[in-house]
Amino acid sequence: MMKRPGKIIADSVFVLQVLIVFILVFEERIELPAIVQSLGRTHPMVLHLPIGILLVTALIIFLDRYFVDQSYPRLVSLLIHLTALSASATTLMGLLLSFEDSFTGNDLTIHKWAGVLLSFLCWALLTLHRNTRALKPVAAGAVVILVVTGHYGARLTHGENFVWAPLSPENVPTSRNITDSSTVFEAAVQSILDAKCVSCHNPDKSKGRLVLSNAEGVRKGGKNGSLFAKTTHDGLLMERLLLPLEHDDHMPPKDKAQLLPDEIALLHYWIKDGADMTLPLYALKSNDTLQKLTLAVIARYHSPEQKPTYNFAFASQNKIQSLNKPNRTVSQIAIDEPAIAVAFYLRTHFKVSDLEELLDIRTQLVSLDLSRMPVTEEAMKVIARFENLEKLNLNHTDLKGGSLQQLRSLSKLRSISLAGTAVTAEDLSPLASLPSLREVYIWNTQIDEQQLSRLAGSFRNVRWESGFLADDDELIKLNPPLLKNKDRVLGDDEKVVLHHSLPGTVIRYTVDGSIPDSVSYTYTDGISVDVYAQIKARAYREGWATSDVVEFAFFRKGILPDTAMLQSLPDDKYPGEGVASLFDGVKGVSDFYKHPSWMAFRENDLVLDFKISSTSLDVSHLTLSFSHHPQALCFPPAEMELWGGAHAGDLQLISRVTPSQNSSRPDPRTEGVTLAMGSEKLSYYRLIARPVRSRPGQSSKDALWLMVDAIFLN
Repeated sequence: MMKRPGKIIADSVFVLQVLIVFILVFEERIELPAIVQSLGRTHPMVLHLPIGILLVTALIIFLDRYFVDQSYPRLVSLLIHLTALSASATTLMGLLLSFEDSFTGNDLTIHKWAGVLLSFLCWALLTLHRNTRALKPVAAGAVVILVVTGHYGARLTHGENFVWAPLSPENVPTSRNITDSSTVFEAAVQSILDAKCVSCHNPDKSKGRLVLSNAEGVRKGGKNGSLFAKTTHDGLLMERLLLPLEHDDHMPPKDKAQLLPDEIALLHYWIKDGADMTLPLYALKSNDTLQKLTLAVIARYHSPEQKPTYNFAFASQNKIQSLNKPNRTVSQIAIDEPAIAVAFYLRTHFKVSDLEELLDIRTQLVSLDLSRMPVTEEAMKVIARFENLEKLNLNHTDLKGGSLQQLRSLSKLRSISLAGTAVTAEDLSPLASLPSLREVYIWNTQIDEQQLSRLAGSFRNVRWESGFLADDDELIKLNPPLLKNKDRVLGDDEKVVLHHSLPGTVIRYTVDGSIPDSVSYTYTDGISVDVYAQIKARAYREGWATSDVVEFAFFRKGILPDTAMLQSLPDDKYPGEGVASLFDGVKGVSDFYKHPSWMAFRENDLVLDFKISSTSLDVSHLTLSFSHHPQALCFPPAEMELWGGAHAGDLQLISRVTPSQNSSRPDPRTEGVTLAMGSEKLSYYRLIARPVRSRPGQSSKDALWLMVDAIFLN
């Protein structure tokens, strides 16, 4: 290589090596300006250059015997100079990029130091390039380190096993042993994260300093803070999941497996309920949305991979069928499991011999329900012979407390229910010898709170379910009134229907936004709503504490305009489904703004023109339905106007209203604002709703939304 260019490159490489060492020594004290950060971000673009040049250089060095031309030394010299320069520059850019903390963990550490070592080896190649004996071992070492550096760099950007993933079985999280005591986080949330997120957010590769492979990492969050911080209605995690797929911040990246709709919905409802990582499956309400979504995810990630729990033989189907009778059901817990569950009915028909007949399947019997049966000491002796019994229900039986000692032989008993029985705290002492016992239900027994506390201290591995224990002088608070209506949009002659499950309870309500009290309207047979009403209700009963106030927004189904056209565009993030969706009577989910009914305005006013040509229609009011959720920065319109006339060029102001911006409640809710359309029947109308542009204490950078889902003409 020519001397002058060669010397310039060699000097440049030396300077770059000095800078690399300087950064390594003082990285804790260095703060990079924005322009230098931009330089570091070119690392992914230039890193392929030294890879290619180094491999070609090493190949030529090892094939030197095939080169007889005198130009060979010059070619090798040129390639080594270019290798050293590009490797040093790429390493420097990588070090600058590492200051952004986009990646942390063991993979980054190995990639970083292997890259530094590679740059040193390339510099050594440059220094020793005239020493032909040293070239081959140094070149070989550089290629080995290049492979290591590239491998861990690929793990950082693409995740572990990126190359072989298409040839591997589908990436399904390792199945856990899920029981009703497992938490929602462990059984469902962590399963989703393992499948879709952990490849980039684990202890070895914590992109954005975020580890999602365990509860501690999820709770801690990453460089942008908590995953549940209320930057949007559900927090940072949901914000990133719901961004458009092409958005740079959308997670997972578009080239990765995406979360399914029910998985996103599960995370939404779990976060909405407080993101409780200790919430057990048994505490979920039956048929609650969160429970349904959780069970679906568990079935997806665990059921297919679960191995048989039981290794004993199947009972014959003929035997199972013969044991079924009108007061007893006998069945396998699953078609592919040998375990059997038995339940008894009809108290007056129960006999100890009914239990003795089950001894033929005592090996397979794992669940026995004897609730409300006349269980005697003799019956307990038979039960003790079911050696694989895991779950025993003795609720509301005639059980004598002393007979629990018969169960000492049931080493696999995990759950026993004793609600409504005469057992005492002393009677439960024999249960201490059961190694597998994990839960005991003692609702409505003689065991008081003090005794329960002692039991919990003695049985540290057992969860005690005692129900609610009230003080003698304590007033129990009533549950709030319940709503029977399935839809918040009322049809013709339909009323709002409330009810309370406790007889003798009085429901009082208001429709003007005030808090109901003892002199408010008394609910009887339904509440009529003419246009729109924000109904607040609470329950009263003598000897009970008054319930909390519940609030429901109801709209009367309106007529459809002849034509309607938006004169302003909604925000791209929440475009809705066009102007027709505003009049279809379908309401959006109050705290899930990706629902297609929601249409948002921020920079533009909502400007809607519509026509009503028929003079026979008695239309007097327009109601705009919107979301009021301060934590998600969704507010009522700052101002609403209704204009009318014969055509678009002949409009006069009919009414104007400035809605209240009261945001004392942080929870999401749907509200409405009604405008009078005047007494004169007009054919052309224009609605203008202006979003709130700013609020005291709100950053000017925050987007304040006018989030609408429906318009009603009544």
